[in-house]
Amino acid sequence: MNIINVNPNLIDEMPSRGGLAYENANIKTFRLENFAEIEVTTFGIQNWDEPGDFYKVSLSSDDASIGEFSNLNGWETGNTRSRIKELINNHSLVENDRFIVLDMGSNHYVLVLFGYPYASIPPFLTIISFAANESNVVFNKNFELQEIMSEDKLYIRGIYKENLHQIFLEQGQLIFQPE
Repeated sequence: MNIINVNPNLIDEMPSRGGLAYENANIKTFRLENFAEIEVTTFGIQNWDEPGDFYKVSLSSDDASIGEFSNLNGWETGNTRSRIKELINNHSLVENDRFIVLDMGSNHYVLVLFGYPYASIPPFLTIISFAANESNVVFNKNFELQEIMSEDKLYIRGIYKENLHQIFLEQGQLIFQPE
């Protein structure tokens, strides 16, 4: 199991703040082929009236934490927008309503989270690379996901700054480029 190399240019900061009380944990546990058991827990925030379905994601493997990520702008479930539900149902290796798990190739697994769209601003697309003992955010940008396709490798296609872009893995590095 491999973790994708981090390129800081592909990661826009996620707004966060300490001292928040999280609640309503939703837990999904799964095992991928030749991989340890992974538990993904998503949390809401107590007394929080902002849009978004969950604001914190925690990953653990065999009861050890491998990462925790917060986003005050919120992420959405597939119950919010039908397009997200369709993408999750058609592409995720794990059945759920909150994220997509993809094998980007060469045993590089990622968790894909969908941000909440504000007015005319596209939602954030957050991609977390994970392995049995660590995880990292490898992509976080305003990106309107259009499709996931597989040809000779897996491509994530969508709109970034009004232009079609693609995301794919090449030699352990996530590539983000216009089409």
